[in-house]
Amino acid sequence: MCPFNLDPYALQKVLCLMDCMPKLQVLNLCANALDNDSWPGDDNRGTFTALQNLILNNTGVSWDVTHNFLRLCPSLTEMHLSLNEHEDISLPNPLQTYPTVKKIHMSKNKIKHWSQLHKVGRLFPNLENFVNIESDLENLRSPIEEENDMAQIFSKMKTLVLTQTKLGRWEDLERLRHCPALVDLKVLGIPFLEEIAVKPRRQQLVSRLPNIQCLNGTPISECEREDAERAFIRMYMDSEEKPSRYFELENIYGRLDPLAEVDMSVATILNLALDIAFQGREERIEINTDQKVKDMMKTISNIVGIPASKMKVYQKIVCKGQLIQTVLMSTFPNKKLWTYYMSTEDIIVCELKTTPKPCEANIHFV
Repeated sequence: MCPFNLDPYALQKVLCLMDCMPKLQVLNLCANALDNDSWPGDDNRGTFTALQNLILNNTGVSWDVTHNFLRLCPSLTEMHLSLNEHEDISLPNPLQTYPTVKKIHMSKNKIKHWSQLHKVGRLFPNLENFVNIESDLENLRSPIEEENDMAQIFSKMKTLVLTQTKLGRWEDLERLRHCPALVDLKVLGIPFLEEIAVKPRRQQLVSRLPNIQCLNGTPISECEREDAERAFIRMYMDSEEKPSRYFELENIYGRLDPLAEVDMSVATILNLALDIAFQGREERIEINTDQKVKDMMKTISNIVGIPASKMKVYQKIVCKGQLIQTVLMSTFPNKKLWTYYMSTEDIIVCELKTTPKPCEANIHFV
């Protein structure tokens, strides 16, 4: 890596230094003003075959200078062009491509329309990784038909980052499914997506983009994809206007029934039977499932008149009148009561520690 503080003759000095370092692999010119520089006229200059990574962030570099750098670096694989206030992309005339470049960073630019951004794919036909964060990009569609052939323009692109751009429609994102190699996508912080709750947002993205295998840094499992696609069908089944993806998924899964509404919430306050076997009586106890086992034991201690340290407390799990399990609770005094998933049929049993244990199943649910 070779960063410089540049003067008005910046480019000429940079090129001279590069001539002296033929094995240079990374050149970092970040935050050095190149916006007023023109390319030194030297047709006899050799190429820099070792250079693989060129960083021109926040330099204000023009596209003419950028193309000249690219011509001199035939082995370049990665290029950084962020923070350069680019509003468009200029193609060389005649058109020249740079097939060795596989990774481009162009974040925080002012490019708004696909009619400009598609030129990245034309310049770098073997591009695999494209990072475009915090830009003004508003759409992924051009009025010119030949510019919309995303499958051809970005045929090798595997990873795309469009985080904090200004895309505003599902239709734009759906166009990404036409990139044949694209499997990794990041679309965080996009305003219209942020208006959707986290879970349905991810479900929609997974459903609409069947080619994506990793979304926002998290791999998509086959199980998640099927759940998301089924949820997508149910999401739009009663809508008058259905996205085209809905009909594709309906052909796969058929017409689905709406999900039954089941209350899976855990009751906070429960009134349970308290079996005090050693005193030969039964009471009722009201417990707050947000509390811990030791809090319940203090309440029981007040009822039976015995210190909590001298008793054992069990939960008898009962379902439809049948005893399912007996769980020792007092072993874990700091465990939350809600983790035992109690129901109103359950029975709390209190015994003295000196009392022989009943036949039990001692189970610890983590």
